[in-house]
Amino acid sequence: MYRSVKAISTEAFGIDLRDSPIVRSLCSSLEELVDQYNTSLLSIMDAHAPIKKRHAVIRPEALWLTSDIIEARKVCRRPERHWRRTRLDADLKSTGSIFQDTGHFSNLPY
Repeated sequence: MYRSVKAISTEAFGIDLRDSPIVRSLCSSLEELVDQYNTSLLSIMDAHAPIKKRHAVIRPEALWLTSDIIEARKVCRRPERHWRRTRLDADLKSTGSIFQDTGHFSNLPY
């Protein structure tokens, strides 16, 4: 659960805070003051940034993704990142040859 605090209008929040019982009236005991503080601020926060629920998606582990495939992807991505920076045809061809040399990506049309 979370609150979208960034979406709060600071002007409206300040007006509500100024009109709250915390500022308007003081309590005589510390317990009453803490209770008033908690209830007032909680109601203001609920009005400006209500609590939202976020659903987490839990996916099963990919059994096909082995350490060999992860290493081959790292080897292939390095020249691909170089090609994305330079956009040279020679770098693109070297990227394709590395794909084919790893064996895991031999069915690509490079």
